[in-house]
Amino acid sequence: MDATEQLTAEPAAETVHRLVKALVSDAGSLGKDDASRRVREAVGELDAAVASGSAVAAPLLALEISVERLHMSYLRPFFQQTLRTLRTALELDAPQPRKTPARGAKS
Repeated sequence: MDATEQLTAEPAAETVHRLVKALVSDAGSLGKDDASRRVREAVGELDAAVASGSAVAAPLLALEISVERLHMSYLRPFFQQTLRTLRTALELDAPQPRKTPARGAKS
């Protein structure tokens, strides 16, 4: 079963909708800086994808990347925990961490 089909299953659908609403609520508490604005936009895209029943993997990954870029936010751990729980509810694999080469290292 893929993530789109998962959204129509009960009680998983209720869990997903509850988690997305929590993200929407938390996003409203962010500041007015660019990183916070990007998180709010990404949360809106994820909310729209969940509401329409379309694929959520790409918007979810975009949100996770945006959350990592939040500057000194006390809300970052809350977002990260909610996103982990959402991935579990959707039965999606966790994203692989990006490995960047050390400065001066040859690839």
